[in-house]
Amino acid sequence: MNREHYALKHSLSIILTFKKMTKNNIILTITLLSLSISLLYFLTKKSEGKTEIYAKETKTIYSFGASFNSAKMPRITSYLNNYLAPEGTFDVSQNFDKEIVLKDKTTLQLETSAGEIAITADKRNNSVHSLERIRKMCVDIKDLIAQ
Repeated sequence: MNREHYALKHSLSIILTFKKMTKNNIILTITLLSLSISLLYFLTKKSEGKTEIYAKETKTIYSFGASFNSAKMPRITSYLNNYLAPEGTFDVSQNFDKEIVLKDKTTLQLETSAGEIAITADKRNNSVHSLERIRKMCVDIKDLIAQ
C-alpha cells in the first residue's frame, strides 16, 4: 500500500504541476498575444502619419508617388480638380484609378487611395510641354503634402 500510495501521490503531484504549467502557459500566451496586438495597432497608427514621396524618370516613363497622412487628401483632391479643370471633377479622395486625357492631349494615369497617390506618364505619348505640366503638378502636390 505504501508503494501504491506513493505512486498515486506522485502522479497526482505531476498532474497538478502540469495543470499549473498549462494555466501559466495560457496566461503567458494571452499576455504575449495582447502585447503583439497592441504593438501592431501602435505601429499601424504611427505609420499613418509617415510621409514618403518619390519621383522617378526613365527614357519612357515619368512617375510620381507619395504616402502621407490621409487627412491631407481633401486638399490634394481640391488641387487636382482645379489643376486638371475643365476636364472634369475627379473624386480622388477614395480609391481611384483612371487614365486621364486632357484637352491639350496630356495623358496620365492617376491612382489614389486614402493617404496615397501615384501618377504615371508615358513620355512617348506626351509632348515636352505636357510632361512639364505633369512635373509641375507633382511638385505642387509634394509641397501640399509637406505643409
